Amino acid sequence: MIYVDLVQGTPEWHKWRAGGIGASSVASVIQWPYAHESARAFWMVKTGRKPGTDLSKNFLVRRGNEQEPLARQAFERWLESQGILDLVIPTCVQHETYSFIRVSLDGLMSDGSPVELKVPAWETFEVMPPIG
Repeated sequence: MIYVDLVQGTPEWHKWRAGGIGASSVASVIQWPYAHESARAFWMVKTGRKPGTDLSKNFLVRRGNEQEPLARQAFERWLESQGILDLVIPTCVQHETYSFIRVSLDGLMSDGSPVELKVPAWETFEVMPPIG
């Protein structure tokens, strides 16, 4: 794993993400039924045949970006309540050999454990399929 020195949300970070296949794209690549785009649409964007979707005005994306630092702090406080003193640092990484495989982690703990934070809105629960 190679650490990439980028600040999440910056133009450089957006360019880096656009140049590879990241965790957010896996659902499309494997054709998961709940993916936000088809594998073909994903391929068309990645090969420059069509522009990508601008998510900057999407309410849920904006809410997640705004709330993520608070969620990270809450997780760190929870860790502390469990006797674990650790910082959760937003980190960008890519594969050592296949540099197009990359991920922008919501956090990385000192032991190398990745942290994925979600700040769902109530509407998210309304569209989720039942479990079981």
